[in-house]
Amino acid sequence: MRGLRKKAPDWPEVFDLFLADRAPTCRPRTLAFYRQTWGYWAKFSGGDAPSRELCQAFLLHLGKTYNPNGALSVWRGVRAVLNFAHKEGHSPFDPAAVTPPRERKGQKEPLTAAECRAVLAACLNPRDKALVSLLLDTGLRAQEVCSVRAEDLNWEQREVYVWNGKGGKPRTVPFSATTAKALKRWAQVREPESPWFFHNVDNSYGTQLHPVYLTRCLSRIGQRAGVTPLGPHRLRHTFGRLYVAGGGDSAHLQRLMGHETLSMTQNLHLNR
Repeated sequence: MRGLRKKAPDWPEVFDLFLADRAPTCRPRTLAFYRQTWGYWAKFSGGDAPSRELCQAFLLHLGKTYNPNGALSVWRGVRAVLNFAHKEGHSPFDPAAVTPPRERKGQKEPLTAAECRAVLAACLNPRDKALVSLLLDTGLRAQEVCSVRAEDLNWEQREVYVWNGKGGKPRTVPFSATTAKALKRWAQVREPESPWFFHNVDNSYGTQLHPVYLTRCLSRIGQRAGVTPLGPHRLRHTFGRLYVAGGGDSAHLQRLMGHETLSMTQNLHLNR
């Protein structure tokens, strides 16, 4: 690595300034992500000044333990700090000069109409049916849907209030009549004392869903439906495709999801 390293400014101080700049608009989970990824970089670089060669060597190092998507995720966290340092005049290095790993697109391919129906049919309980319906109908992110509270749903206007959107920005998102029916089925059997609309139904009954658990839940649904991989982000991409295909009209989503309904047995069964 000799010849690649140059003495850098006080990077711990620069990183603290970066966190202070991001704290007002970022969730704690995002700030923790920046701390983790910057820790990887700090350990690898040894506090030396960034350069194109050093960054490319770092990416090669990440490639030994991460797939391209994982390495790209770590690099995005590091790049955010380097961009901040460059724009604020703390470092002359512009990370735009670095060639990042190529992202694998397979996981983000939207579902076809037939796959959407198969996924909805594979939901074995009213909670999961309501979750999938809302994700397909609104494009909510994993953390956003896990944070929905009972009072966030406006049944008359068919809207859900998202109070912790990306960048800390709240917004109101409409949903279709078909999704409203799925949500009401779940509302009839959910724990009324839980503040979280989509709560856990296992040993932690009534507690808030975690995005990791949501991802695993969707993965199991996808395996039953023969649609893999399946996760919140793929449903979000599917929403975008369907919304654009419908010219901004969500009626096509209502028709699509109306093809599958839960049987009485499925309504009474909570698959844990």
